[in-house]
Amino acid sequence: MKTGLMKNFIKFIISLFAVSVFFSCASTSVDLTSYKKTALVSVYGNSMIPWYSNSMKGSDEPEYTEGIISGAINRAVNEADPEVNLAEQRVVHAALILEEVLKTKGINILTPSSAPDCSIYTKDTYKEKKLASKYSGRGYKILDSLSKKYRTELVNKNGCDSMLFTNFKFEKIQKSRKVFLRVTLSAKVTDMEGSVIFRNKYTATSDEGVEMDRASRYDHDELCSLSDSTVLKAINLFMESSESQTLVLEKLDLSKADEEAVIDEATKAKIEAARAMLKDGVAPEQIAKWQNLPLELVQELAQE
Repeated sequence: MKTGLMKNFIKFIISLFAVSVFFSCASTSVDLTSYKKTALVSVYGNSMIPWYSNSMKGSDEPEYTEGIISGAINRAVNEADPEVNLAEQRVVHAALILEEVLKTKGINILTPSSAPDCSIYTKDTYKEKKLASKYSGRGYKILDSLSKKYRTELVNKNGCDSMLFTNFKFEKIQKSRKVFLRVTLSAKVTDMEGSVIFRNKYTATSDEGVEMDRASRYDHDELCSLSDSTVLKAINLFMESSESQTLVLEKLDLSKADEEAVIDEATKAKIEAARAMLKDGVAPEQIAKWQNLPLELVQELAQE
């Protein structure tokens, strides 16, 4: 690793925690890193951004619902609204961010990009759900469970021994005279028999809000621009809630430590993921947010 890049990296690594990833629910816990491979079965989200509550009393904005018929009508009527027409993009980005975070944590995952011919990603299932106000992203289906047939294929053909189902709910909420984005990640882990071993929800609110004028109008594009960072916050809550051990790297004497030894495998994975995303044309600023890396470090990677 280049000297300049190493110096920036060391500054960054001092502030990090090396964590082992454990997921717990009541008396049950599961270490996903101990499984051979986890199938990321589903990543999907709602197709509009409804109000979280009735805090917008007097607003002319419609209260969107998740029904099949009403959802189709709302999409047709509001198709020019970025909160509607950027729905698929929101979920595609959420899937990408989730994949990268899981890989960063050292979890071996099966995805549509790693197994494009796997039936859970190719079979046209649950057609009725596709009519409702939901979108999937990056080759995932809208699934909340799998039959024995598909579980068997995951075991025999793909070497999986656990499954992860996720969905994102995008909502907006008013605080004072600002509108904030609210993202709820629902995560469920099952074993290969289909038994649920973990289930929880994680809600994050955008750090910034969009100004609302006296007529209760606001910039819908600006609200949608808060999606990626808020999705990452929700995913980080998912990751943080699973931490059972931490090692504060500030306690290390870096002057005596081998620089290469300071770099844990998870952070190496972040750098490799950043390099791959740079090759795909992702902006350094976006990569820095997704990977929680210093922008200066990502910019140096881009110059390699």
